[in-house]
Amino acid sequence: MGGQSQSLLAPQVEEPSQVVGIGGKLRLVGRNLGSSRSAVVVFGESLIATRIERHRSDEIVVRVPVGAGTGTVRVVTGVDADALRTLQAEITSLEDATNADDRERVAVLEETIRALLRRGSSSEARQIVVTAAYVKPPPADRVDDAPGLSIVKGRIIVDLEDTEGFETALALGDRYGLSLVGYFPVTNSFVFDAATALDLSELRGLGRLLVRDWRVREYWLDLVCELKQVRFVDADVVNRYQHRYKPDLGGREDVYATDRIQAPAAWNLIERFVGRDRLSPVKLAVLDSGCDQRHAEFAGVTLTKVVTNELRLKIAGREVILPDARSIREIPYADGDTASNHGTAVTSLIGARNDNVLDARQNDRGMNGMLHNPMPYTIQIYQTSRFGSEEDKFPTTEFLAAINGAAITNARIINASFGQPEPIDPDRSRYRDIVRVALRKIAHQLNQFRDRVLLVVAAGNEANAPGTMRGLITPFEDINLNNHLDTGEDLDGDCILDAGNYVAASLGTLPNVITVGAIGGPIVSDWSHDDQRAGFSNWGIPVEIAAPGAHVFVAGGNGLRIGGQRFSFWSGTSFATPLVTGTAALLRGLRPSLTPEQLKDLILRTSLDIVTEDGRGGVMPWKTLKAGFAVRQVLLDMGRITNDQEWTGVSKIVFESNLRLFLAEVRRGPNGRAELFGSRPLDTRGRHPTLKQDGRWVAFYDSAGGRSIVDAIRFDRGDRITLVGPGGERQAYGPLLEFGPGGQLMWNRWTSSEDGCTQRAEVLVLEDGAANSVVIADTGDHNTCPFDAERNPLPWKRYDLHRAIWVPNGREWEISYSYAEGTGERTTHSCDNTWWRKNTFPAAVRRFPRCSDGPFILPSWAPDGRAQGGGQLSRDGLIHIETVFYDRLHGLLFSRRGTPTQALLWCNWSPDGSEFAVLEFRNSFFLSTIRRDYRDVGDRAIRNVLRIDGQPSDFTWSW
Repeated sequence: MGGQSQSLLAPQVEEPSQVVGIGGKLRLVGRNLGSSRSAVVVFGESLIATRIERHRSDEIVVRVPVGAGTGTVRVVTGVDADALRTLQAEITSLEDATNADDRERVAVLEETIRALLRRGSSSEARQIVVTAAYVKPPPADRVDDAPGLSIVKGRIIVDLEDTEGFETALALGDRYGLSLVGYFPVTNSFVFDAATALDLSELRGLGRLLVRDWRVREYWLDLVCELKQVRFVDADVVNRYQHRYKPDLGGREDVYATDRIQAPAAWNLIERFVGRDRLSPVKLAVLDSGCDQRHAEFAGVTLTKVVTNELRLKIAGREVILPDARSIREIPYADGDTASNHGTAVTSLIGARNDNVLDARQNDRGMNGMLHNPMPYTIQIYQTSRFGSEEDKFPTTEFLAAINGAAITNARIINASFGQPEPIDPDRSRYRDIVRVALRKIAHQLNQFRDRVLLVVAAGNEANAPGTMRGLITPFEDINLNNHLDTGEDLDGDCILDAGNYVAASLGTLPNVITVGAIGGPIVSDWSHDDQRAGFSNWGIPVEIAAPGAHVFVAGGNGLRIGGQRFSFWSGTSFATPLVTGTAALLRGLRPSLTPEQLKDLILRTSLDIVTEDGRGGVMPWKTLKAGFAVRQVLLDMGRITNDQEWTGVSKIVFESNLRLFLAEVRRGPNGRAELFGSRPLDTRGRHPTLKQDGRWVAFYDSAGGRSIVDAIRFDRGDRITLVGPGGERQAYGPLLEFGPGGQLMWNRWTSSEDGCTQRAEVLVLEDGAANSVVIADTGDHNTCPFDAERNPLPWKRYDLHRAIWVPNGREWEISYSYAEGTGERTTHSCDNTWWRKNTFPAAVRRFPRCSDGPFILPSWAPDGRAQGGGQLSRDGLIHIETVFYDRLHGLLFSRRGTPTQALLWCNWSPDGSEFAVLEFRNSFFLSTIRRDYRDVGDRAIRNVLRIDGQPSDFTWSW
């Protein structure tokens, strides 16, 4: 062993505590055991225990660290204990790292620990058996105790004193006719099933008998999440649409949720400054109804489940079966089916790959998971028994076992979209007592693994503040935990015993728990909109952040079918939660050393602070998730970018002034409004720029040899290519130029006769990756001269093209233009700013109509297809900026007019659709924005983002 052991007695581990569990307490007694500064407890060869509950010269109580296995434990004195624990903590922070430098650093640290240990005096090594949290399937017998409630019967959990273990538990079971089926080491809790089904009063009576034994600290009962009249999971607020591509829908509601939280900005930042394929591997866990791994969105995704070998031990002459902590491992998950809809939906929001074409005819690539190709990640599935069915349940014991399993297998983030129902019963206090004890057990478990596990949980869908809800008690409700924890706990890790008052007043505010509410979805008439609280979402102090949770596009369910695969639109805080989970995983992939507390702080610190309506008619502070800001902050902290970075990819505007192109980076300010971060010239001539939806390419008109061309620049590489070469001698291009959602480019060309009187305008589309454009619209040849050479009047037509518009569904196009016709000096028919709408692509060539819908000046669709903006000319000669909103059937809901402007040159929406931007003239040229949300809260005034010198004409805004 090295060192001398004459001055020490071997640690005398009191029987039967030689069977210990990960996270549980191990008590060592002896003589000359040193102090917390001069001695350490070592598992195996060199694993240092960092959680010290008690350290005296004759007794040490430590928590069994993750990584310990069946083997030996010893005490080493005469060493610098603080230094050794610091080294062990650094190894723990690097254990997920994959790069060679970090692995080499771990090897150096481990050798340093071994060298320091050799300098000390070691006790005799003692053999121990290390197990993990263990629970058998819950018993099948159930009896109703209250209207609408079902609970598991015959299950009781007993907490023994720290000095007691399996021998005591087996003796108690024999005395009261109970069968030992589980063990939770963190709280030294033993799970028993009764031989016969007992009702609640009988279980309580049995518990009162048990606590009379001095070895029993307390008892508690297992719970089942089921309200018989309403399924507990979010099915009560599910809203499935029959078809994503309804002709009158016009929106991209399938990407609304990820766009709203700036996910494309986060992905672009990572791709530009790190590379998604160079992120560290991330493992996370989903506690839900399972996952249909056969769905195409999970092709190539590593889905696993946790299994372990069993140990058969003889304790007090009885055989006990326990899982061996050393053998815990992961195997491919293959247990899901189409009944796992809830879990499939949740998992898809985290990890849908989005790299397989589901419907080639529509070029449909499915949905965007937060962690999609090529980032390396593993999703660990914990499938509960009949969760999400009419026998829906998630016992507290299963929840505790999952937390323990995830921590041991290095699943650092857990997504949990479930809660605990409260019975509809006049005497609800008796059930609250049961929940209160269960919550304390969860608090202990989370505190024990606070450096390893971040738990992200759904707030619930009862539209209530915690403490006022009638139908639900989530495991994270605002129940005071102070003074209910063991006095023998070191909860803040300072090696000093605490009395419980370092635990937050609710689990939802623990440093390694994030409770997630929901904001509204892409349909204005549904509960709420933009970053405002969804009407069904719970709220209050434990609800710390919110994400899109209404009408979220997910895999699975019984909704529309794309390429043979099912997708649905579901609502509930269950579907807001995985967006936060996925963001946390992105951040950990960037920086694996981030602790759960640091991850939580980063996500909350970079969120958008606004006010929203509470459930009582007032307003309250509200934070909403912004993944782009969070990723940007990590890159700043890592030194990959600086605060004066000219372009970070958060979102960008390209504008034209005096036939030159300029790039401006725009970010969200503290008030939630767009603000300028930096701008610079692009060092190129160009007209009418348009950004591709992913923000990588900007296309524009230029000239080569005096002839028009369409060129494009790729920002991340600086490449410049020609998309459309020069036309004929009497051809000119422009001004229509617009990238569509699928990367297709709409443009136009003019062909003139030699004298310039006969003209023809054609509108064309160049599909992404295609070599040639196809004509989609044509004015036909028309005369534009009012007189012939002898001044005889001629019939004439004139078209003035303003703007090309792609409907966000990517399969419809629109054009804004002006038209006039007449003979000689007389105009017989005209229309200004007409709006030619709803033309299908691809389809036969369309002929321009004389006039169409309107008037609406420079119309522009919001990215989700649920709002439009543009200008309206008033009688006073001013243009009023107007935004128009639609309900789910795409009918006009209302419109709102903003501040009038002297001249409207161009308009566009921000990439997430939260602000409508205009290029206007008010004594000077300004690019200004108006907030989209229509509630009587927040800032909706028009605000200048950028003043532009020269003579600007238009701009484009994307990620």
